[in-house]
Amino acid sequence: NPVTDGTAVFDTRLLQRYTKLRPMDFFILVDPADSKKEVSDRTCMIVIGMDSSYNQYILDGVLDKMDIGERWECLKKLYKKWDSYAEDMDRQVHVYYEKFGMNSDIGAMTNFMRNDGMNFKINEVSFGALGGKATKEMRIRRIVGDMNRKKIYFPKFVRKMHGGVPKNFEWAVQDTEDGHQTVYREVDLQEIYAGHFKPEQLDIYLDKHSIDRPVTKYVLPIYNMNYQNESYDFIQELIAELIDFPYAKHDDAPDAWSRIYDVDLENLVGNNSIQVIEPDFNY
Repeated sequence: NPVTDGTAVFDTRLLQRYTKLRPMDFFILVDPADSKKEVSDRTCMIVIGMDSSYNQYILDGVLDKMDIGERWECLKKLYKKWDSYAEDMDRQVHVYYEKFGMNSDIGAMTNFMRNDGMNFKINEVSFGALGGKATKEMRIRRIVGDMNRKKIYFPKFVRKMHGGVPKNFEWAVQDTEDGHQTVYREVDLQEIYAGHFKPEQLDIYLDKHSIDRPVTKYVLPIYNMNYQNESYDFIQELIAELIDFPYAKHDDAPDAWSRIYDVDLENLVGNNSIQVIEPDFNY
């Protein structure tokens, strides 16, 4: 079923873009899937930042087929990466894990934590605000309101293969005869971020997958590798799933993201009693 302007659920032209981190609260949302069959869903882990005005920033993410051990390693890396940054701002990283089929995950992850000398809380998310009869499509549609109010921010740059070589692009969503389509313009991040990174350091960061590099004040593409050793850009995948929703082949990333609406944000976001400290980045 092709998605046109008349049938599109998400007006992705309203997505905002950002290039620099700002003070915010941090959430890691996990929607697990256990099978590595070609037709099965993928595990999605998405890192969302939320400022005191409840604007959402997509900060990081992984979308892949994983077993339980791989899910732990992935969650551990994401938590350590963003907890280190959040600690500098006197903030916390809140982890929320979808409950359905996750009983074995929690027990196993508790053991993994103990073996790895880590300790952080994993909050269970089950039916949430919509109740037990909510479908996946109903959960995902909750994102529409914030997108229409232009409160959703994606990194401005993506990284994808071009001529067999990974290159960096600026993305935008434009109108076509068949609906919305993402277009890409190749950019030179060394030129754009001149003065913000040492040239050799930026090259090192770009050669690393997002999950394996530290947080940087100026935002770099969310670029990782899947179980088939194929590189992918998380934002490119997410936009594609939003544009084609609800007829997309996969909707794992929007579903994981939608769990932010099952979190008690009022007690976690924008605590004005906390002094926000701008971290010192050493590139």
